[in-house]
Amino acid sequence: MDLIKFFQIAGKLKDVERSGWKERGVRSPETSADHSFMVALMVLVFGRGRKINLEKALRMALVHELPEAVVGDIISREKWEKGGQMWDSEKIKKERPAVQKIASLAGEPEILDLWEEFESQKTPEAKFVEEIDWLATIIQAVEYHKKGNYKKPLPGFWDQKALSHIRDPELRRFLDEVLNLLKKK
Repeated sequence: MDLIKFFQIAGKLKDVERSGWKERGVRSPETSADHSFMVALMVLVFGRGRKINLEKALRMALVHELPEAVVGDIISREKWEKGGQMWDSEKIKKERPAVQKIASLAGEPEILDLWEEFESQKTPEAKFVEEIDWLATIIQAVEYHKKGNYKKPLPGFWDQKALSHIRDPELRRFLDEVLNLLKKK
């Protein structure tokens, strides 16, 4: 266990600019730390009253991007057909050793367990955090679009394929409100 090294590595998330934004020419794009914070905050707000373990979902939201502190933000082909750098299975093979190292530095095997659970998408908490992950990304794309902060078009972030990841009725209503505001601009 080495908590100093753990927090030094985790702190690198503040420097990992999200690849999807960089590829589209967004100036000063959000980092993986920014994204993780927003996902955790949205899990907290939208998770109330759900039949999930909210504390577990919050912990999962906080660690779901943690390997990016070591390997960077890798876009998989499954998630983004045009810009994907590798298949999900390859991405996981790169990220797993990184999160194993990070978890061991913290002396917290739960970090690895939460990350594995998120990646496997078999529990209600993992599925909820994944939907929030998509929701946060779509909302960020809308914000960049409204500000004109891009060189390549962003509507692909809220096309039918992207929107299909938001199945929860409450999250979908919220997203529809966000997209309606975009249409009014």
